[in-house]
Amino acid sequence: MEVKNLLDFINESPSIYHTVFNLEKELKAKGFINIKDKDFKGLSINQNYYLKRNDSAIIAFKIPTNISNVSFNICVSHLDSPNFKIKSNSNIKNPYLALSTQMYGGAIISTWLDRPLSIAGRVFIKENDNIASKLFNVDKDLLVIPNTSIHLNPDLNKGYIYNLSRDLNALLSSDSSNNLEDLIAMNLNIKSTDIVSYDLNLYLRDKGHIIGINNEMIMSQRLDNLASTYASFDSFIKGNNEDSINIFACFDNEEVGSATSNGADSNYLDLILTEIKNTFNISSFNLDKALDNSLMLSIDNAHAVNQNKIEITDPLNCCYLNKGIAVKFNANMGYATTGLSDAIFDLYKNKSNIKIQKFWNRSDIKGGSTLASILSTKINIKSVDIGIPQLAMHSILETIGINDYKDLLKVTKTFYESKLIKIDDLNYTLKK
Repeated sequence: MEVKNLLDFINESPSIYHTVFNLEKELKAKGFINIKDKDFKGLSINQNYYLKRNDSAIIAFKIPTNISNVSFNICVSHLDSPNFKIKSNSNIKNPYLALSTQMYGGAIISTWLDRPLSIAGRVFIKENDNIASKLFNVDKDLLVIPNTSIHLNPDLNKGYIYNLSRDLNALLSSDSSNNLEDLIAMNLNIKSTDIVSYDLNLYLRDKGHIIGINNEMIMSQRLDNLASTYASFDSFIKGNNEDSINIFACFDNEEVGSATSNGADSNYLDLILTEIKNTFNISSFNLDKALDNSLMLSIDNAHAVNQNKIEITDPLNCCYLNKGIAVKFNANMGYATTGLSDAIFDLYKNKSNIKIQKFWNRSDIKGGSTLASILSTKINIKSVDIGIPQLAMHSILETIGINDYKDLLKVTKTFYESKLIKIDDLNYTLKK
């Protein structure tokens, strides 16, 4: 059931705007209050809240009954994945109808070709004298980015370099008299002249698969990073805590550096903490002290060993599918895990009875980075970077182990149901 719920969530979230819409729908169903609603009357104890930005990032939090000696349990992840965005003036009519695209993030380009694709996102339209935002999804196999035949490009298998402008436009129709605006208008039941603007991306129509002899692996699009998002969200919804403030935070634009108002390199999380501080008359010093007695889990998928490329991983600090979730380290702080935060996370690992693996990149290969290192410059909190090991990160289809996903569900639920107790600067325990 856990895996089915994950795949259903991914299938129902063909764009980042649909993802936030689906998360918000569940929060509303559970009684969470939108801070930006016109009838918002301020924070109260024993109440739950959320706040969106740009319909592409969302933070939810629970205020417990006891806030006299409060700490914070914060899980952060990102919602965006590499894809192809559709340009504003996108209709290419030579000789067919194709759409002009631009790559978002660092996609493995070849995996996007010769696949059934469609279009999703949001469209801004005129409604009387107003501008309205509409979710948009063409729920059908719609278009393709075609490869050139091997007969006409015999060097294709020798390391062809795709030209981002010339090779990656998406074929929408063999009839060049059609256009994208008419397609949008037909699907939204509006006139094409009502369309003002849009944020649209391509997505794969494949619905995801369970693979392996023992049905032990998940193969799906956007596992990086919706697997992290959904696991932590499920645990956040289910987890209850009497004297810690649980926070679930999902950001946009991680794949392009996070330096936006919807990304981790913004005041978004700090805004929530400031509202909590002001509402409950917590001094700046005491808020900083509470955060120092807290932990943040930065959850983003990790690299698993690829059996065809074993040599590119560190031989002593690598991760395998279904051998446990990864705790990620980087000497240059691309990941925020330290010896102390790793040791603290071990408390949650033991309480959850899960397996972990330690991940370091090979020293001569520059690794990626994620959210915790950025957020740690803005708030004083110990952080640990964890994630599900996966194959083919940034491919249109990625692969993870089912047991690892279940372990992430277990440890995030334990995390949200626990309170970290700081005995002194180097000694910690979990409240029984």
